[in-house]
Amino acid sequence: VHAAQAIDCLERGLHVLCEKPLALTTGDAREMMRTASRTNRRLVLATKFRHVPDIMAVKRLLASGVLGDPISFDICFSSPVKMSERWNSETVLSGGGVIVDNGCHAFDIASYLFGAIVRVLATPLKPVQWLEVEDSASIQVHAANGVYGRVDLSWSLDVGRDSYVRVHGSEGVAEVGWSTSRYKRAGGDWHELAGDRYDKLASHVSMFTQFRDAIVTSDDAHPWISPVECVRTVAAVEAAYRSLASGGWEHVDTRVMPEYPVLAQAPA
Repeated sequence: VHAAQAIDCLERGLHVLCEKPLALTTGDAREMMRTASRTNRRLVLATKFRHVPDIMAVKRLLASGVLGDPISFDICFSSPVKMSERWNSETVLSGGGVIVDNGCHAFDIASYLFGAIVRVLATPLKPVQWLEVEDSASIQVHAANGVYGRVDLSWSLDVGRDSYVRVHGSEGVAEVGWSTSRYKRAGGDWHELAGDRYDKLASHVSMFTQFRDAIVTSDDAHPWISPVECVRTVAAVEAAYRSLASGGWEHVDTRVMPEYPVLAQAPA
């Protein structure tokens, strides 16, 4: 989807903020990152949810131990959208359906909060729109730290819930929603998180601002997502499609590229 264009821009000396999906294969994603390293240019995946205040607040809650040990999570991106005349419902253009479209966001949120995704089990749901690609899917996820999760994705189903992320810890629970977000300790009262509604424009402004700042500074770390995380998001999507085909659990290729050690560097 974006590999050839991004590599061409990098070769011409341009920094690149790339829309998701970064690429359709881990091979292409790695080649993009190798090119960025060789040309000493920035290549960053546009992951808007890392700039949502309530998502960042949940990460702080997990780090502080307020929720206890993280145990499980569920992420849901599901809303009826007529896809029959959209380009991303055509396999030859998009490489897949709702998994490659919204799975990128879901897997990135999961890895942001819990670390690398190592295994996935994807199940297609009964189609509603009868497209060339899957319009709904349910995916079980295992993270490297032992946290288990479920990701529900659909272009067709109205699930009637406000929260799109729920995190369950040994001592509490947090919910991030489109209009309200909250958390509570076990047996306690609910409290607001950052208190901000989901604001797509604000998250993009934050992302663009950090990308600009990363370009004009000499800091070696990427602003909000490391190169390795970018590649691993592609690997998780790729594993989900292998799972759709095999009907079983599939391992996510979490390897880094030791010949380019800068790619293993974590964000500041």
